[in-house]
Amino acid sequence: MGLDGVTLSLGNTSIFNALCDSANLNPKESAKLRDIFRRKSIPDLNNFLKNNQIQDGDKFKALISLDGSEAVLDKANSVFKGIPSALSAIDDLRKLHDFFKDRNINLMFDLGEVKAYEYHDGVVFAAYHDSFSKALAQGGRYSGLTKSFGSSRDATGFSFDLKFLVQQQLKTVKKQKTLVAPNSNDSKLTLLINELRSKGHNIKVDLTGSDDVDFVNKNNEWKLKE
Repeated sequence: MGLDGVTLSLGNTSIFNALCDSANLNPKESAKLRDIFRRKSIPDLNNFLKNNQIQDGDKFKALISLDGSEAVLDKANSVFKGIPSALSAIDDLRKLHDFFKDRNINLMFDLGEVKAYEYHDGVVFAAYHDSFSKALAQGGRYSGLTKSFGSSRDATGFSFDLKFLVQQQLKTVKKQKTLVAPNSNDSKLTLLINELRSKGHNIKVDLTGSDDVDFVNKNNEWKLKE
């Protein structure tokens, strides 16, 4: 898609699951909290904790708001220091941070992300860009999903709305000026045109021999007119 400035949001549903286990929640309570976290509804969380005797309620309050830069991982280590499985999940996110930090990707963390489907049981992610109104792609780990078939296998998947992405790309192309290139067999010009097209520029070749083009050859090098 030729996009720069992609933001990758990382979470780990194992943190939420570990906290539910630590608080000895029953399935109904866990499902209710999962729905609240999915909607990021702090008022609903406060009402739920007020009306139910939930162990470690303060940790749930902290988790739903733990999002931001790498700094939230340090804060999470302090909040969940008595829950080893949560600390292990946080460490997985730190390893991903170390892997991506020098790869021209904006990283953020949302430790309270649980996704809509309960089969996610580990790292989850979503990719965003300022030019798009919703996630470009999203997914995560669901290693326990195959247990019902007799064996547990590591698995990762993702989804994206292809129709939405195509429509957004078409809108972007329509907004862009169409660059006009001269009709030339010069290999250097062809390389430049291919490079610009790979970055999303719309270019047409003028077959009439007109001088009204957007490319100029100076010192045997092609470049765009200023």
